[in-house]
Amino acid sequence: MSNVIYTYIDFIIKDEYSFSEYSKLVPLTVKQYGGETLAVQKQTDFPIGGRDVQVQIIQRWPSRDSFDAWHSSPEYAPLKEIRDNRAICNLNISILQGI
Repeated sequence: MSNVIYTYIDFIIKDEYSFSEYSKLVPLTVKQYGGETLAVQKQTDFPIGGRDVQVQIIQRWPSRDSFDAWHSSPEYAPLKEIRDNRAICNLNISILQGI
């Protein structure tokens, strides 16, 4: 069994300027902790069902520990503040185990 995990992230953009600021800086911190963004879609496409979201993202991480280390890191902390207080709302993050 692989330790690799995938994150499925979706949300609504609350403030375009703040989201732009956030999205420019996040990839550097993700990479620093071994993560990789595989897909970003700003136009949702649900062939079956649906959710009230504007953006969907899929990331790959070497392990759950690497994701958790990134998410609680000092490098990501100021970006998390932008994310939670200004940039986005209705955030969902799901963890999927790699096979």
